[in-house]
Amino acid sequence: MKSRTLLLLAATIFSLVTVIPHRTHAAPGDLDTSFSLGGVKTLPLTPYRMDSYPVPIAVQSDGKIILGATACCQTGDDFFLIVRLASDGSLDGTFGVDGKAAVHIGRSDSFLRSLLIQGDGKIVAVGTAELPSVSFALARFTTNGALDNSFGPAGNGTLTTEFPISGEPFAAAIQPDQEIVVVGVGRESGHEVFALARYQTNGNPDTSFGSGGKVVSAPIGSSDSWAYAVALQADNKIVVAGGAYLGSSSGFALARYDSHGGLDSSFGLGANGTLISPIGTSAYGQGVAVQTDGKIVAAGSASTGGFALVRYDAAGKLDTSFGQMGKVTTNIGASSSTLEGVVDRKLTPFEVEVGPPQPEQLALSHAGPERRDVEALQAIASDAAQEHAHLFGG
Repeated sequence: MKSRTLLLLAATIFSLVTVIPHRTHAAPGDLDTSFSLGGVKTLPLTPYRMDSYPVPIAVQSDGKIILGATACCQTGDDFFLIVRLASDGSLDGTFGVDGKAAVHIGRSDSFLRSLLIQGDGKIVAVGTAELPSVSFALARFTTNGALDNSFGPAGNGTLTTEFPISGEPFAAAIQPDQEIVVVGVGRESGHEVFALARYQTNGNPDTSFGSGGKVVSAPIGSSDSWAYAVALQADNKIVVAGGAYLGSSSGFALARYDSHGGLDSSFGLGANGTLISPIGTSAYGQGVAVQTDGKIVAAGSASTGGFALVRYDAAGKLDTSFGQMGKVTTNIGASSSTLEGVVDRKLTPFEVEVGPPQPEQLALSHAGPERRDVEALQAIASDAAQEHAHLFGG
């Protein structure tokens, strides 16, 4: 089954396993045998070892493939690892050392969460650093894999942003003016809340945004709220999606901010820039996209049916022409399913598998451009459920 309207995507690529069945003749969605050996490439990562965290992936305009990972074991602490491949899956020897570049930020562990490619081809890695409290951490690499010394206040290609108690980033986006928006979870009044930061192209905080380049929102709902995804509107407003509690239940939580970091009073049911959409007793958003008509689609999971999609009009009201009163849930497989993102285009054809059994290796497979939706979502569901357990201790 192929859908050419709203296709689903794992915004963060987890350790997926290829599930495409063997066929006598190649068909759309089968492994691309022109990519490495039979469509699968196993990469030696020596002297590094992979840690079991999500592996962000991006494809450059020239077809080269960027992988981001959390690696370990040289210093005893986890650190950012960037790997670049040629379009045929071979390590790109023009990048870093043998196709790999690494950086450690902070006093101990630093965990990579997101990858961005700028318009000039530079690569921005976003994650956490411990200073000792958990903080936003960014590193920018040049097109040849060196740290970009024009980025960050210290002139070493890295930066950190501390929040009053802690700040843990989960998603990032690059604005048309190349400023960088990072969203995640902070703490305010004893609760977890939406936290944002915006940086100028040189990595300095954009002081026109929030307070000194940072925004820490009041709790959405009755207690904790978490920001896991971000999308940018054409008018420079910022849409953030995640989850929040309403009493003992949780639901999709969205907030929209103006270009200066203030909550947009034209958005949400209470004209306060935020909203919560319950789906059953437990739901949270992990991805968000803005359609060309201004409607907003959030994706995640719900206790009533695994995958969940919710669509809103431009003002944040449920779009009742979509699904059942603006909501759709779909369960795939016998266990719980979690949707990690949504885009208005085809599924990304790349998959990543990280050890075991070989944590020094990383396997990448490439499928054709029209991979079958159900098979792709089954793979995403399996490992996304593991990430949910990692995030929430479930």
